[in-house]
Amino acid sequence: KVSSIVVDFITPETETSMWYFWGMARKFNPRDKALTAQIREGQGKVFSEDTAVLEAQQRKALDAALRMMLLALVLLQVLRVLAVNVLEPPARAGTLVLLGMTVVIALAWWLLRRGHFHWAVQIFVYVFLATACADTLSYGSVRGTGLLTIMMSVVAAGVFLSRRAFVVTLLSAVAVLSALSYAEVHGLLPVPQAGMSLRQWLSYCVAIVVSAIGVHHTRGMLLVALAHANNELAQRQKVEERLRQSEARFSKGFHFVPVAMVISRLSDGKYLEVNEAQTQVLGYTREELLASSSADMNVWPTPQDREHYVAALRQTGRISAYDVRFRNKNGGLTDCRIWAEVIEIDDEECVLACTINITDQKQREAMLLDIARGVSGQTG
Repeated sequence: KVSSIVVDFITPETETSMWYFWGMARKFNPRDKALTAQIREGQGKVFSEDTAVLEAQQRKALDAALRMMLLALVLLQVLRVLAVNVLEPPARAGTLVLLGMTVVIALAWWLLRRGHFHWAVQIFVYVFLATACADTLSYGSVRGTGLLTIMMSVVAAGVFLSRRAFVVTLLSAVAVLSALSYAEVHGLLPVPQAGMSLRQWLSYCVAIVVSAIGVHHTRGMLLVALAHANNELAQRQKVEERLRQSEARFSKGFHFVPVAMVISRLSDGKYLEVNEAQTQVLGYTREELLASSSADMNVWPTPQDREHYVAALRQTGRISAYDVRFRNKNGGLTDCRIWAEVIEIDDEECVLACTINITDQKQREAMLLDIARGVSGQTG
């Protein structure tokens, strides 16, 4: 009968996250590598869908941070427009530049609301670079709000963009800074203003507020990632401790059970582990057995005996009460009965076998058979 069981379960991790576990137990041809690969490929597609969901959740978190930044930037840009036209002498060119940037930021907000995160971030970053150019041209020197704004564009790119896009933004920022510095050194910019105007103060406020939002968001992401890493490490340590305890229990049971037990490779009979009872069956020490294989030690009376044994194991994956004869260290033959099952260790087929010595039982059976034949002959 062919069957399989798939187990999926979810358990809470924190108030906002959870663990998802998946497992499969199958009862059909476990040694079919092609079928195993097919199952892994199919489940890999399922997990890729889970990855897409996680990436969408991560993008949603970035959306929230970018939305706050854009909102703060719009409000502060409006204040800068008011400062230029109400609280300071009118500057038509500066007003048009600020209004244009405000419209572009509003466009980025609209794109973000429509799910176009990549384009919204690109606009957001390069608006900062454009603002740096405008502030530098207005102030007359790159050593003002222009430099701070350029730095903010790089910070925003590092938070929101991919590595390639971040490198492009970084090179663009260096190019803009180099061009503005060249213009200042060669007198191509107006004479720097003395003191600090309200517009400049608001420009600093824009950079500081947006920086604070970006840093706070990045800190939150790092704390969440650190919490997940610590929790995963704690879970892994628990699993490793349970595994160590399980291995210790298995080792004690394996070595101290009075039944002869051995773990060997199915391909060549190489002994991987034996217990003390197994040494009493064959007469070899544990070190002698672990240094060799059943074939090298001529444990099987004939090669065909082992071939029949391996064929029986490959047919069903296990055997029960399988009678064999082993050659012991003294060269004599020992009657044994084996219970064995195919297991996998390090992606290699191995055999876990339990053996009992039935030589005495065989001798008693032969003796009883002889007695029965003698009695039958006398009464014949």
